[in-house]
Amino acid sequence: MITKRTARALATAAALAATITLPGAVTGAPAALAAAPAASVTGHSTAADARSPRLDRATVIGWVERYLQAWKDKDDVAVGKLFTRDAVYQEVPGDRDRTFVGRAAIRKYWRGITKGQSDVTTRYGEPVIQGDRAAVELWITLKGGGKWMTIIETNVMTFDRHARVSRNAEYWTLRQGKFAPPRGWGSGS
Repeated sequence: MITKRTARALATAAALAATITLPGAVTGAPAALAAAPAASVTGHSTAADARSPRLDRATVIGWVERYLQAWKDKDDVAVGKLFTRDAVYQEVPGDRDRTFVGRAAIRKYWRGITKGQSDVTTRYGEPVIQGDRAAVELWITLKGGGKWMTIIETNVMTFDRHARVSRNAEYWTLRQGKFAPPRGWGSGS
C-alpha cells in the first residue's frame, strides 16, 4: 500500500527526474506498471517471509558481479534471473516512463539499453548493507554510438530471501569520455 507520504515523495521525485536518456534506451512505461498492485510499485513485498532480514556482503557481491557480467555480455536472460518475478527496476526513480515492472519488462529494457554498447568495463565499490537492502557504487566505461562514456552509478536494491532483487533504484550520472574513478572511490571511507 502506498502511503500519502510515499505518494508525495514519488510525485516530488517525478517532478525532479532527469531527462537524460542513454543511447539505445527503451522508453515508455509498461502497462503492467499502471496495473501493478501498490506493493509492487514500491518494490517491497507484503509477505514478511519473502524478505531477507540478514543480507550479507557475499550475497550482494555475488549479485553485483553477475549483474555486471550480464551487462558486459548483453545477456538479458542472465539479468532476468537476478530479479524476482514482480521486481521493480527504476532507471530513474519516480519516472513511470523509466520504471520497469516484472522480469519480462526488465529483460526488454536490458536488451534495448545494452544493444548499442561495446567495450564495457566495470568496477564496483564496497556495498553498504542494512537489513534486506544494499547500496553499491558502480563505475562503468563503455562505447555508445562509437563514443566513450563513463557512467557513475549507485544502485539501491531490496533483496528477497533467495538473493534475488525485488527493487532496484539507479542513481547515476553520465559523462562524455572515458574517466577513471578518483582515488579512494568505492572504498566506503
